[in-house]
Amino acid sequence: TDYTAVYEVTGLQPSTEYQYQVRSTNDAFSFPASTFRTFPSIPSSNSFSFVFGSCFFRRPWEDLTNFKLITKLSPAFYMFLGDLIYSDSPVYLSKTVEYFYTYYRRMFDDKYFQSILSTLPSFFIFSDHELDDGWDQRTEQQYDNAINKAWNSYVAVRNPTPPISGGGVYYYSYNYGDVSFFVMDTRTYRARNSLDNDSPSKDMVGSTQMDEIKKFLREGLDPLSSIPLPRVKFLVCEIPFTLNDNRGDSWSGHMHERTIMFDYITDLMDATENGTLAGPLRVVFLSGDMHIAASFEMNHKGRRFYEFSASPVQAFSIRLGGSSGSFLRNRADDKTLHTYSGTSVLGHMSVDTTTTVPSVKHTMYRYDGDVLWTVDVQFDS
Repeated sequence: TDYTAVYEVTGLQPSTEYQYQVRSTNDAFSFPASTFRTFPSIPSSNSFSFVFGSCFFRRPWEDLTNFKLITKLSPAFYMFLGDLIYSDSPVYLSKTVEYFYTYYRRMFDDKYFQSILSTLPSFFIFSDHELDDGWDQRTEQQYDNAINKAWNSYVAVRNPTPPISGGGVYYYSYNYGDVSFFVMDTRTYRARNSLDNDSPSKDMVGSTQMDEIKKFLREGLDPLSSIPLPRVKFLVCEIPFTLNDNRGDSWSGHMHERTIMFDYITDLMDATENGTLAGPLRVVFLSGDMHIAASFEMNHKGRRFYEFSASPVQAFSIRLGGSSGSFLRNRADDKTLHTYSGTSVLGHMSVDTTTTVPSVKHTMYRYDGDVLWTVDVQFDS
């Protein structure tokens, strides 16, 4: 495990600030004392914010100074949406576990990254560059060393417990009061990107994970359920959901499962409106990966959904309109509301469930704190 370890603390109270310090039993070494705040109880209403983003390309000679903006925004937690390392850049030198450990040591050695992790609850999922660009090899080749060993040792052990035990499962869900989140794994189960976009065999999340996504979406909607209904649900993925991302690597290149998921959401919404299920169901989508910041208004069967994509947090940008940035398009059913190409952005979400109709506001920040845009999410119900 490359000298990584996890210590579980139990018996903590909700919405409480704690101070802690890590030191060795013989005091041979110690770390400075730090603080963290626990999440509110379920299903309490709250007003809070969180930040999200993907793509962290740390060169050996530079610090991740763009993380300083996170501290200024004082969020409740951070969602790291993939490409925490670029093990394939510029080229692979090895595929051993020690090779991948080296990249994580470099990342976790950064003082700004350490500061965030020591004080702020953080959630992670991997993307392709933890493995290789456009990864669609499932668990073959370097997957075991890159994910089951290196990524698991440094990162996955920090995440909530997956819904299925036995190891090798990296998708999960969690709650912040009466708001819930499902974080997908879209690399372990995906079929080859080269398959036809509409092929029923072209999986993105696989049947078992899709069942868990459906379970998450339905949670609290059954009239006789003892589980409280979350006021807002976030579906979180390392790659964009919008059809305006024209890459075969994204959800638009895996239309079979995308249609299953969006059909299920709209069917649930219909059922809540005709009284078959409790409701309402409110869903917001978050993503990264593109090296372009963007916001989208997606439409499916007459229903409107918002997606916010933040990337990169600190890495190289993609030039909009250039040969590499030409994958973004506009379709009649999906609208691209905003785009920005730069070397560092940060997505921010403000959520307030203390009101009759919850409010959700998205802000995209540039690394220097300048606001690129804001979007007030308009729910249909």
